[in-house]
Amino acid sequence: MVYYQHSKNLLLFGGWNNEWFGDIYGICVSAIVGPSYSVKSVYPNMGRISGNQEITLYGSKLSNGNITVYFILGAKYAQTTGTLIDDTKLTFMTPVFSEPSFINPGTRFQGTKDCEIYIKIDNEELSTNPIKFSIYYDTDAGKSIFFGPACITGGTPGVPTSLIIRARNDENENRLSGLDNFEVSVVSENDMTKSIETKIVDNNDGTYLCTFTPTDSDKYRISVKLIGDKEKVDIRGSPVSVEFSGTDPANNEMVGKYMVDKFLKENVERLEEEMKRLEKSSSTEGKDLSDINVLIDIKNSNKEIEKVSDNFDLIINQLLEYYIHNKIGEKKSLSK
Repeated sequence: MVYYQHSKNLLLFGGWNNEWFGDIYGICVSAIVGPSYSVKSVYPNMGRISGNQEITLYGSKLSNGNITVYFILGAKYAQTTGTLIDDTKLTFMTPVFSEPSFINPGTRFQGTKDCEIYIKIDNEELSTNPIKFSIYYDTDAGKSIFFGPACITGGTPGVPTSLIIRARNDENENRLSGLDNFEVSVVSENDMTKSIETKIVDNNDGTYLCTFTPTDSDKYRISVKLIGDKEKVDIRGSPVSVEFSGTDPANNEMVGKYMVDKFLKENVERLEEEMKRLEKSSSTEGKDLSDINVLIDIKNSNKEIEKVSDNFDLIINQLLEYYIHNKIGEKKSLSK
């Protein structure tokens, strides 16, 4: 029995009962033994549907040549070109996945769509061990929101404070993974040269924790931007102006009495009062519709509803996300 490694052919010649036969049998086993190289993992192991993200692939016995990276999804595939770094690592840019030949843009999937990565170098076989890769919809700055004690006037200087960024896609669905690039700037409104350093931690669940320590009781403008390939864009609700005029360190706690009173309770009460007022002023019930001034008042109320509806929706979304993120209902100390 002879195995030719270059051609991946196995030859068999032999006999039986001390008698040799003149037949030679051969079979190509390339699909079984695979190529000389192998892949082990990729980082990151997920990417956005619009593509154009750099991914690093780790393997063994990788070699220079025509490197093609395949993304296999059922009977469909997408491909891109890889660049060798060394015999254990190569990099590539993800292709655009939102193509009819791969993921039809006319259909939607929830969360992530999983596919498999294979590589091929020159004329060798595809790598035999598939690597899982997840595809997600791009984060939309106009849908993403942020909230926290850092966004409320009354925080205490000299004490660390924080805010949470909730990433969402274009369908207003919560992202369930990380890898987004956000920028949070905190700049004095009285002295634009004075700013506070911020730190952002990716929670790998679609949320990001930003922390910083206000240095004094100045008024600051907080801007939260999503960093795209070409530009930085303010996310929904950004920027906000806050003044760190408090004296109690507890005012800076994410789940504390001040946050619950000033953010949860006051916003809920204000929303209820405003909605009742606008509902009453825009209603035609019991009003003299023959009076032109009454009609003008109703029309102006409807215009006001259109004007404030987006802000109301933003506050409601912030309240819901704060409640869910911090599991308020499970914290007995806040039920008092």
